[in-house]
Amino acid sequence: MGLHELIAETAEQYVDIAAALAKDRPRLLRLRHRLRDHLVRSPMMDGARFTRFLEIVCNAIWQRRRAALDPASLTIGIRGDIRWH
Repeated sequence: MGLHELIAETAEQYVDIAAALAKDRPRLLRLRHRLRDHLVRSPMMDGARFTRFLEIVCNAIWQRRRAALDPASLTIGIRGDIRWH
């Protein structure tokens, strides 16, 4: 997202960043708009894609269960490919 200026390595830095944003309303509003625009364009807001991927994951989990394999973590790729860990 390119928001490196908001990364804090310590609790004190976190407080400093938050306080600076609270004091700079125009910057805070720009940040909110930027985040909103990013979210609207993100895959999280693509309901059809999310549903398709959820179906792929559910099916993969079910197939693994039917094969009597132990539960495992998985990663789904951008094309819907499943990788078990």
